[in-house]
Amino acid sequence: MLVIIHFEGVIGDVFKHNLADESVQLNLRHGAIEGLKEIIKNFQVALFSFYSERTLKYVVEHLIKEEIVFDGVYSRVQTHQRSDEFANYN
Repeated sequence: MLVIIHFEGVIGDVFKHNLADESVQLNLRHGAIEGLKEIIKNFQVALFSFYSERTLKYVVEHLIKEEIVFDGVYSRVQTHQRSDEFANYN
C-alpha cells in the first residue's frame, strides 16, 4: 500500500529569513521523525510538496540523515497559468 504525505504543515515547513539570501531553515513538527520511521516500516511512502525542487532536495537530504528514505518524492509543476486544478498527484 502506498501512502502519500504532503510535506507542508504535516511534516514541517521551510522558512527563509531573508528573501535575498538563499539559506533556509527547516522546522519539523514534533514527533515527525519518529512517526515517519514507523510509517515507512509498514508502507511505501511518497512525499509531495509545493516547494521548489531545490528546497525539496534540501528537505529530503536532511531527512535522509535522520534515516528517512522515501519511495518517491514529487513536487508540483509550477505554471504561470491559472488552473482550476489544486494538485495533480499523477
